[in-house]
Amino acid sequence: MSASKALNALFTEWQRVCDMPANDFYADGIINESLYASSSSRLLVIAKEPNARNHDQTGDRSFVTEWDSRKGRYRFALRIGEWAHGILHDFPPFDVFKEEDKLDSLRKIAFMNVKKSGGVGSANRDDIYQLVCKHREFITEEIRIIDPDIILLGLSFDKRLATELFGPLDWQPSGYSIDVAPLGKARIIDFYHPSSRNVGAAAYSLLQNVIRSMTFRNLLTRPGGN
Repeated sequence: MSASKALNALFTEWQRVCDMPANDFYADGIINESLYASSSSRLLVIAKEPNARNHDQTGDRSFVTEWDSRKGRYRFALRIGEWAHGILHDFPPFDVFKEEDKLDSLRKIAFMNVKKSGGVGSANRDDIYQLVCKHREFITEEIRIIDPDIILLGLSFDKRLATELFGPLDWQPSGYSIDVAPLGKARIIDFYHPSSRNVGAAAYSLLQNVIRSMTFRNLLTRPGGN
């Protein structure tokens, strides 16, 4: 079974067990399986919850359908596209690439929200934590199926939430006020939420510095990274 089919089966069960209406379950996962498999790094971006105001209320509740068809032109999606383009293309100058480059890079990654129902753009930390505790088995299975090399964790630096998801991690300072950690064969970056009010070029440059840091490069040679 392909990863995409396995994810669809997982979402069907997730929706059934949680008794969520079909029109309130925002599916996500690997945007384009062939492009993801052939990318220079298998990148997974994790965020908290969908902003229902970004999406057509009568349309398909699927980030896969939306982003694979290059319809993700709102700020959240484009910011992820910037970060993805940098990671996958060795960080070309920020002012060089265009919106279409960001949208193309979105198609090469995996993306997931830990909460699948739509919110209004401001998530409550305690509510998200309780939901992760309740749905942890589904969330971690989604990550297992996606099988990323790099996880960009956009959970607003909530280490309690990260620990609930992954267990205790060997967090290491990158040297740029951003922590990184190994997780099996993957590497995790505890980064800003994509909707954070940061200047685009500044967040992009910060991520470039973290990715190029010796700490991040050496993560998989540390204990816990094998």
